[in-house]
Amino acid sequence: MIIHWYNYRRPHSAIGFVTPAAKHSGRAEEIIKERQRKLERARALRSRRNKQNKSKKQLFSNEKNNDDKKKKSQL
Repeated sequence: MIIHWYNYRRPHSAIGFVTPAAKHSGRAEEIIKERQRKLERARALRSRRNKQNKSKKQLFSNEKNNDDKKKKSQL
């Protein structure tokens, strides 16, 4: 039972966090490439989302500054 877990379920850091069974069957490269593809996609989405949030913050900041200027000019 422990041998099955060790070889088929437990990812090993020394072989790229894949199981020994995946490494021996030749699937390790495929698994690693798939992980890399997912990471790149997640980074691109996060970057896009951060840029959108930044532009929204700048818009809010500009509106607030304009309101502050109007208030000061009315005094």
